[in-house]
Amino acid sequence: PRANAILGKLQEIKVDLQTEIQDGCGTLAVGFIPTIAPFVLPRVIHRFSQEFPNTTLEVHEGLTEELVQKIIDADLDVGITSLPIKNKLIRTEELLVEPLLVASTQKFEIASRAVIQVKELDDFPFIALSEVHCLGEQVQSFCYQQDLELNIVCHTSQLVTVQNCIALGLGVSLVPQALALSDTSGDIIYRTVSGIAPKRKIAAATHAKRNQSFLACKFIEIVRSEYPPN
Repeated sequence: PRANAILGKLQEIKVDLQTEIQDGCGTLAVGFIPTIAPFVLPRVIHRFSQEFPNTTLEVHEGLTEELVQKIIDADLDVGITSLPIKNKLIRTEELLVEPLLVASTQKFEIASRAVIQVKELDDFPFIALSEVHCLGEQVQSFCYQQDLELNIVCHTSQLVTVQNCIALGLGVSLVPQALALSDTSGDIIYRTVSGIAPKRKIAAATHAKRNQSFLACKFIEIVRSEYPPN
């Protein structure tokens, strides 16, 4: 009797999984890092909710280390972050490579040029994002590799603060292309960097020892098609 009960439960699980695949039912927990979430999260949630109205979507925002730990603890199914992630328990799927652009106002002559030379960044006050964010760490690493000696006038922990400081003419910075594409204010001018341009790789992170669910795969597909903003 006990064995029959277990077999019955297994059959119920099989039926439930088939229903999830066919109807898109279930719960999906996803996470985004703060330097990605503002540019893609609203559209992704909207589209996912339209395509899978029977799914409960749980959304979390946090730093890379937090998302990685939540994936390991099975609190998250998918994390949208940037590479690299050095953890053997995490599987990553690269979604796109996003360039970083020089952001400035007309106050600085750098804005009058179509393309910026890397070494020119030394000549202007620089607004830096804290290294607690992977984006801040990536910018710092790029500047170190290019032997830059930045004149950092402000360190901040929020990308929106970096953007506001630039708009006020306090300095220049390196920001994601997604920020430039979503900025409709007209206060900031964005320019590409010549030569070895700074960039970041956006990826979907999942647990290396767990199979991705149907809903997780579909969610990753939607993020890939919706990021960056048009």
